[in-house]
Amino acid sequence: MSAAAADSVLTGMGVVIDDHVRTETPETDEIVDLLAQIDEARIPCVRYESLPPPEACRHLNNVAFILLDWELWRKPAEELQLSGVTVGADLARQGVQANIDFLKGLKGSCFAPVFIFSYLDPDGIKQELRNADLLGADDNHAFILVRKKSDLKRTPDNTGHPLLDAVNAWVADNPAIYLLSHWKDAVSRSQNRLFWDFYEKDHTWPGVLWETYDNDGDDPEHALTDVLLRNMRARMFPLSLDPKRVVMNHALPPNRSTLRAVLETSMIVPAGQLPDNQYACGDLFRNQDADGAFYRLNIRCDCDCIARDGKSEKVLLYMLHGRVVPELDLSKPDLFSDKTGFNRPMNRAYVFPMDGGKCVTFSFADIKKTTVAELKKAGAERIGRLTAPHITDVRQRYSQWLQREGLPKVPPVAVRDPPAGT
Repeated sequence: MSAAAADSVLTGMGVVIDDHVRTETPETDEIVDLLAQIDEARIPCVRYESLPPPEACRHLNNVAFILLDWELWRKPAEELQLSGVTVGADLARQGVQANIDFLKGLKGSCFAPVFIFSYLDPDGIKQELRNADLLGADDNHAFILVRKKSDLKRTPDNTGHPLLDAVNAWVADNPAIYLLSHWKDAVSRSQNRLFWDFYEKDHTWPGVLWETYDNDGDDPEHALTDVLLRNMRARMFPLSLDPKRVVMNHALPPNRSTLRAVLETSMIVPAGQLPDNQYACGDLFRNQDADGAFYRLNIRCDCDCIARDGKSEKVLLYMLHGRVVPELDLSKPDLFSDKTGFNRPMNRAYVFPMDGGKCVTFSFADIKKTTVAELKKAGAERIGRLTAPHITDVRQRYSQWLQREGLPKVPPVAVRDPPAGT
């Protein structure tokens, strides 16, 4: 294996989209050298001569990276001169739009870096991507790297692997892509170990567990998913991340709203990412009354939130009532301290941040049993699901409050002398 393969940051299957991946005249297109660099790095890849159709894109959900020739509609200059053909403006616009549609559709199939190469000036391509909201003003928030083909091709002065060098340098400045590569590798290894462990015991193991859960009155699909996730997590090794690639020293500290958005994403799954007819512990609902917005948090265990008759509207939820804490109150020392974070009174829980960076306090004394149908009729909207360990903490503390034992108050004089004159 070449040195480039050992130093390659990205692992897994690649996809190359270029109309000359099968050219019979290697000297006419730099793609031949780029493919050679990939092959020398021992990276397997699928090769397309045109944009794959939408029905094929769903199979790209686990690819490691995609190389895309931006000018799939254009013939080499030599061909154009011989045939007298010129690329019309309409054809160019159609080609650009097809690329943009492909990239937007790709975001619905997978999270993978895309490396765009072209004979054109990269700045023009970047502007097209910015116009389509696929690239930030300073190339930030991007999963796309744009380079000229000629800059990635080997030359007499650079006989190494400039394509992989450019990829590695870009990934070094993009911690999300770097983390993704290591995460995919860890998950794949864990998943393979898990299924081999079960398969070597009995190849019919899914049916064995399904019948066990079904006979126990549990939802087999939910229980099977749960056991797979727990076992995969237990089999995962550390990601072995390089801290310097995760925390960029030159990056500006995030502002408060950005920091809250990141924290909220780490805690709450948005409603749009949840199955429409599946409800679970941690589901958050928002509603309005005369006093403004209020929230409901479901703390009923998952197994009791399953619609066993298939009618999710009848599912009964146990909902804590919550209100937004005014922003000015967040800095009060009796609510939040730098050392311990939010104070944890016996009778309530704080969820922060949620619903756009808000802090919401849920009262343990205000709990209501209600069905999904009743929630919808009252105008409540599910906004997401609070995940573990945050929802676990809320449930545990609610249980402690519910089962608390009252104690007689200790007379003050048993502790200290009464004030003078009393």
